[in-house]
Amino acid sequence: MKFDFIYFDSGGTIYGIFEGEDPTPKELNELALIRVENLLNSFGYKYAISNEEEALWKATDHCQSYFGAMKYTYKEVLEKFFKLLNIDLPVEIITCLSDVYAGPRYSSWIFPGTLQAFKELTNAGVELGIIANTTWSSYNMDRAFEGVGLLPYLKHRVYSGNVGYAKPEMEIFQFAENLASIKGKRVLYVGNDIEKDVVASKRFGWSTAFRTSEKMPSSCGKSDFDFNDIKDLVEFCR
Repeated sequence: MKFDFIYFDSGGTIYGIFEGEDPTPKELNELALIRVENLLNSFGYKYAISNEEEALWKATDHCQSYFGAMKYTYKEVLEKFFKLLNIDLPVEIITCLSDVYAGPRYSSWIFPGTLQAFKELTNAGVELGIIANTTWSSYNMDRAFEGVGLLPYLKHRVYSGNVGYAKPEMEIFQFAENLASIKGKRVLYVGNDIEKDVVASKRFGWSTAFRTSEKMPSSCGKSDFDFNDIKDLVEFCR
């Protein structure tokens, strides 16, 4: 194989099909506070919070201003949210609430052939990982990847909200390189954002692959390889 290690982006690269019977991300987000209220009540806390969207927006704005875009997690948002509502909750409860706030991800959202491609690459001796800009905590993301069957193939996972760096900053790629001990190895980064994924990882010194879409049918020569079907990516890696 051409590469020793492949890091993937998540949303838009692994997930990106939102058709069929399963809810869309937008639909799940609209029900997030209802899920939190239901779980909170199940723990014996009788608070009506499902209509407190304004407090949630304020909490999110605070986290973005204080930590920086994509450098905070839902746990920190909910901590601020409950402070704004003068609701005192233990961190153990807020941690659970942040997971239900994030909600599920569905196998139907995954681009066709992804699981098989991960199996083939892993069986060929290529290690795989994730570098994602996300406000989901590591336990939210890992649980979601476990739920769709991908976690066993993703050995190293870097989530911006936990590490405090976000693409296109070089620090997040440096963190990922150190985490996987891959300095000097043949590394490929696969993403769907030309500037944050392709240009940034290439500047760090990695090879790049770009998942095309209807809106972005080409990287215009900025990536080493453009693909829409992940089977083609596997062949490129051989």
